[in-house]
Amino acid sequence: DKQGIRMVEAESARVRFSFFAMLGTQPAAGVDEVVVKHAAVTLAQRTDGHWNYEDLVREDSEPSAFRGKVQVEDSQVMGRLDGHSLTLENVQAKLDFADAAATVIEAKAAHQGAEVSASGKVGEDIRLSVDGREFNLMDYLQYLPEGTLPSSVKLLGGRIDHVSAVVQRKDGVLTYSGRAEASHGEVQLLGTAVQNITGMVEFSEKELSVFGSGEAS
Repeated sequence: DKQGIRMVEAESARVRFSFFAMLGTQPAAGVDEVVVKHAAVTLAQRTDGHWNYEDLVREDSEPSAFRGKVQVEDSQVMGRLDGHSLTLENVQAKLDFADAAATVIEAKAAHQGAEVSASGKVGEDIRLSVDGREFNLMDYLQYLPEGTLPSSVKLLGGRIDHVSAVVQRKDGVLTYSGRAEASHGEVQLLGTAVQNITGMVEFSEKELSVFGSGEAS
């Protein structure tokens, strides 16, 4: 990027293209498929709110003529946001650029034993369905926005067995909603330890509702 940080590197990349189409005024239109293996990608948001990948796109540039497909195999993606970082391993993804207005995405990855997948369309508007399993809550506590948990509640352990969510951006407005099933939970509530918590959480950008049971000691 413009700050000299390497964004993408890959062990191998295979390109399938039409030779004669590549000779035209828009060579990208001649590329049918790109297969990338063992890539390492870094996506970072800077303090001014902009992302590093924006350096690759000129504001006055013409829309890309590429209408092919990109396949990513056995790769790694690191995200950096608000002082935190998260690395997804074993990334497998398929991206279809046939529609200039929105890219169709199917992807799956792993992180510290958890499995996550996503599918949908990304463009000026976004609609993504996300599904994940086997998350250790303590691994993700640092990513919760400040104030998400009341000061009277201290999370000590637990697992998200399954979570599903839909993320949308329409007319510049971002919304999300979903539900999660939890087990093996442990919290300290008003100084009292509550263990063996099982339950369900329903969430959105506006509210968080918790339903469950546990044992106080």
